[in-house]
Amino acid sequence: MSNVLFRPPEADDGKVFHAQIDHLVVTERSLLIVESKYWKYAVFDGVDIRAHSDSLRILFGDLVEDLPRQHAVHLYREDDRVKLRTSSPAGQVRLQAHRLSSFLTMRGGTPPWINTCVYYCHPESKVHHADFNNRTAIVSSYPALGRMIMSTQTAETARVDVDAIVGALAPLSTDTTGTGIYSQKWTSILDAHSVNVSGSTAMDSSSVGRHARAPISTMAMSKSESPRST
Repeated sequence: MSNVLFRPPEADDGKVFHAQIDHLVVTERSLLIVESKYWKYAVFDGVDIRAHSDSLRILFGDLVEDLPRQHAVHLYREDDRVKLRTSSPAGQVRLQAHRLSSFLTMRGGTPPWINTCVYYCHPESKVHHADFNNRTAIVSSYPALGRMIMSTQTAETARVDVDAIVGALAPLSTDTTGTGIYSQKWTSILDAHSVNVSGSTAMDSSSVGRHARAPISTMAMSKSESPRST
């Protein structure tokens, strides 16, 4: 599923907000939240920017000396200036995993541990990262994302009720795409076609949302299905 928007249990205390998940991969063996970051230029996640080079240490060392390790550093250009910003994508996606687990439990489910991943996907970025940060996998290429998805399929037996979880969350998502044994059950809106006057098949533009340009679409896979995007 892509762009899952739900109201977490803590919102019941009077706070008006919703949690948002970029992509959720549901398989018979695991759940995985993928947080996509379309950050251009230079990114440092789970690594110390000061240790990368003397020049970076001299230029930015005093700005990041008290920065928690789980924060990422993004160097980018804006208005002909180089700027630095910090945030914690790994911490953000772990928080969303906690909220999703609480939401599914409130709906009567028993969700397993929810794996998390940050995917830096801008084609013009240089990402320096550790393999993991705050119990969250960090990847910066589509092949690495595929390997990460497969690494979550280690359970010896199926332990996820795919139908129950997708049934609860699909109405809250922009798009749901099934693969393998689920390919006919959940069809992506991007697969909607119309026939033009010449008789050829064309994409129905009215059914294509912003996820037509998204780096991945979420998959509900059978345990025998290799990860792929549709």
